[in-house]
Amino acid sequence: MAEITHPDYPNERLIVCRNPSLAIDRARTREALLQRTERDLEKVKLATSRLKRRLKGKEKIGLRVGKVIGKFKMAKHFVNTIEEESYSYERNRFIRLMSTSGHGDGRASV
Repeated sequence: MAEITHPDYPNERLIVCRNPSLAIDRARTREALLQRTERDLEKVKLATSRLKRRLKGKEKIGLRVGKVIGKFKMAKHFVNTIEEESYSYERNRFIRLMSTSGHGDGRASV
């Protein structure tokens, strides 16, 4: 537990504490959203390699990818590579390390 101050809240005490059950719940939710986003990104990847009505062009691929990663606000969790006729992605390793080490999970301010 810690007491902090912030310029947006002058003359107020802000208390921050760690809640282990909240951390577990957030980690579970994040993983479910990541898996759902990966499933949808895989569909975009397949659309760039299909034989009929192939998805081509950086702009068109980028729009489709943006729609997918924006749906659950998962953009920071993926590294995307968009070419004229191909698309690939991978999970951002740095963000994955942060989430598995517990940084940013289970902190609630009162």
